[in-house]
Amino acid sequence: MIIDSHVHLFPDRLFDAIWKWFDTFAWEVKYKLYAPACIDRLKNAGIDMAVIYNYAHKPDLSGHLNEWSYELKQAHDNLIVFGTAHPDDNDLKHVLDTALKTYDLSGIKLHAHVLGRSPDHESYFPIYEQVCKHNKVLTIHAGTGPGLAGYAASTKEISGVDKIYGFMKRFPEMTCIVPHFGADEYDEFFDLMSSFKNLWTDNTMALSGHFEKAPRTDSIIKYQDRILYGTDFPNIPYDMMTEVKAIKALNLGKEIEDKIFYKNAKRLFLKTGG
Repeated sequence: MIIDSHVHLFPDRLFDAIWKWFDTFAWEVKYKLYAPACIDRLKNAGIDMAVIYNYAHKPDLSGHLNEWSYELKQAHDNLIVFGTAHPDDNDLKHVLDTALKTYDLSGIKLHAHVLGRSPDHESYFPIYEQVCKHNKVLTIHAGTGPGLAGYAASTKEISGVDKIYGFMKRFPEMTCIVPHFGADEYDEFFDLMSSFKNLWTDNTMALSGHFEKAPRTDSIIKYQDRILYGTDFPNIPYDMMTEVKAIKALNLGKEIEDKIFYKNAKRLFLKTGG
């Protein structure tokens, strides 16, 4: 069984805008597929379930995205769907209550690089408070990598382990996923996981060979119970099964592989054991 814990689906027009941005500032996206085709491709690749993320790059887009995400959730029982928010949304509490209570989405996805704002900034705190109140999950891209030219601010200035520590110290009870093994500060991020038992991560892109650095295998073994398998599909520049092969090449053994590929995700998102 495989649960892909990091898939991005957007409405068509937003996908078009994101792909244009990637073409200009990042890499050539291999899978320029709209949501229905993405879901079919995941199924055909043997992915049993997928965690679906999107994010709002400007205020007052969140409500529309969350409604779209809810409709996606209603139509596909093999999708674990997150909502999103922007710190500057008008009536932010209503946006969050609708996403987390009315729609019962699994959590909130934020991207500090896209927002151009450090994740320990107080404007995020109402979001974190609602995530905790509703016993949901926060996923936030808060590591320094990849530092791409198209972002409004330097990722090394607005992200990183010190910023993650800043908000986790204030909200230690919040279940939080920082993707990409906290790239580029792998060792420092894993050290932070020792301090916060509710801090999780995923392998997304970090084992693909696309980043300059890779995490140590001993760290993956040490934190095997809080690591999720993810791909960043479809906005990746390589084959979607690249990191399945990379994880298997680490020779972690079946017990650890099963945790990463599906058992940890079932425990976290579905509240069931392996």
